[in-house]
Amino acid sequence: MCARTLSGKRSMYRCTEPEEWLPHIRRMLDAAEKASEYAQGVQESEFLPGALEYDASLMQLVVLAEAANRVPPPVREALSAIVWHKIRGLRNRIAHDYESLEEDSVWNTVNVLVPELITTLREVLARHTEE
Repeated sequence: MCARTLSGKRSMYRCTEPEEWLPHIRRMLDAAEKASEYAQGVQESEFLPGALEYDASLMQLVVLAEAANRVPPPVREALSAIVWHKIRGLRNRIAHDYESLEEDSVWNTVNVLVPELITTLREVLARHTEE
């Protein structure tokens, strides 16, 4: 069983070898790209609960967060450029408090924050797949 962290130290967490956690980063990237893509070409005034693009984007944000939860804690700590707690928090809001989501906040997430996350995830993948 693998027990090394990114720093090479032993860990009580599950394997932190890149081949173990990179698939979760790829899944995060895929979901982020889909969420962003679904909102493209849609005016903010049309991006409302019940609209196909809105609901599809939210589903991909949940998928993104579920993949993020599978990244081992030492890896999350090492990849501190990613706001892990906000990703998990958004998932919980979508799943447990859907009706109180503010459309402009979701719009901003999908059109500003998610593209920034996409850039970061691509950098992580590029850095760790070259090794």
